[in-house]
Amino acid sequence: MAIETEEQFRAWLEEQSQQTCIWIAFRAAMRVVPFVTRVETRDAATDRLALMTLRAMLIVGVAGNRPSPEIRTVAATFAVPDADAARAANAARAAVAARVAVATFSADAATFATFAVRAANDATFAVHRDADRGADLLPHLAIPLPADFQSAIDEWSAGRIDLLTLGGPWRFWGDWYARAMAGDHLPWDLQEQIALKIPDEIWEAGPEAVAAEIERIEAAFELRSRIADFEADQATVEEKRLGIGGNNPPKEIDDPETAAQVIVLWESIAGLKEEVAAVEPDAERVATLIERLGTALKAVIAWCGRKGDLMVDTTIKWGIPAVGGGYFLVNRAKAEAVLKAAQQWLPFLAP
Repeated sequence: MAIETEEQFRAWLEEQSQQTCIWIAFRAAMRVVPFVTRVETRDAATDRLALMTLRAMLIVGVAGNRPSPEIRTVAATFAVPDADAARAANAARAAVAARVAVATFSADAATFATFAVRAANDATFAVHRDADRGADLLPHLAIPLPADFQSAIDEWSAGRIDLLTLGGPWRFWGDWYARAMAGDHLPWDLQEQIALKIPDEIWEAGPEAVAAEIERIEAAFELRSRIADFEADQATVEEKRLGIGGNNPPKEIDDPETAAQVIVLWESIAGLKEEVAAVEPDAERVATLIERLGTALKAVIAWCGRKGDLMVDTTIKWGIPAVGGGYFLVNRAKAEAVLKAAQQWLPFLAP
């Protein structure tokens, strides 16, 4: 049965899990975010309102995807400031209610999800349609805006500055919001790091300070991702597990000097993996590992050039035998991606 009234909606919510209530609150509040991110003039107050509203919504989304005691604690320990304009105030209240739906006990989540929907006001009909589509789909669906509600946003936006299109300190948030509304969320691991790792004093310092911390987190996340991608292409492999042994082993690199550089390449990437996981990475060691990786890559690239068309044939796997069985495989493009990510991460490390 389609939900038509607030009473029907509340009855439906009461039967849902806390996670579903969180997603309902998230989707309601996200629809009204433009009322705080589109401002007549930029000043410290409008920046803070927008930033803290966005922070609240980031936390709510992470909590919806991966609930944890840590994310509940963060949700409970900061406030979204008040707004003067009615629509902006409602949007801020929706974000607050969504945040409290995370921090509260499960039994109260439906109440605060309802508060979020009420505060979102004009988005109520759209939220009811969300409920009709089913709880399991909510984390994966785009967040549509009804035509009349889009008209209200357009009317509000006339002559205002849209912070999410300014780039600079708002770059991340513009991308984050657009992708969330499209149902194509940024990686949850990245969002969780931003939600949990940036201290309150940085958030209070304003969008520029937060943007600098986000860039640091993004650089480390990119390096971890590129290393994982490289390793997934078969580091030291068990032949049976990946099916590259037996009658179809990798083609062995036939140049001893290049083979030695493949070992250096793998050792350098392993070292970078250690450093990016460290609480306090060693900038000097990272710089040395980057240099060694770059040198090893040059040797591999030169060897690839001598192989010509053989390297273009992607059915051929190249490698060198590893002690204990399996092979160290060579994937030049993925190794280059690790090097680039490490170079971009290095400036964020303390000297």
